[in-house]
Amino acid sequence: KMLSGTKVFLVPLFQRRYKWSGDDWRELWDDILEQYDHPDVGAGSMREGEGHFLGSLVLHPAPGPASTVTRYLVVDGQQRLTTLLILISVLRDARSREDAGWNPQAYDNQFLTNPYNAEHFQRLVPTIRDREAFHKTVF
Repeated sequence: KMLSGTKVFLVPLFQRRYKWSGDDWRELWDDILEQYDHPDVGAGSMREGEGHFLGSLVLHPAPGPASTVTRYLVVDGQQRLTTLLILISVLRDARSREDAGWNPQAYDNQFLTNPYNAEHFQRLVPTIRDREAFHKTVF
């Protein structure tokens, strides 16, 4: 739900650079697999309040002109949000290789971009120091 709609997440300049590495990635991936393998998830019977708490994402409405895109400053959770978007792009690329009939733009349009807003095309705008690496990784 958080990534649906026309939203853009702006990482403010005061945020540290992206620094997650192997151990952080493995812990997140293990948590995701644990939830994926949970019998209630497969059965569609997971109750409200069950599951894994990924951590808080603290957002603040970003100043700027009125737009069709809702803009948020990422106050806390930048490492997790960035990692999840990178993971989505990796899953997109893997599925593209395995399923030639699948359109990878489905993930782009739903999770990674705002395809109908050229001004705020990327769903996540990292700090200037991380922007080029993020763009090369995800797009």
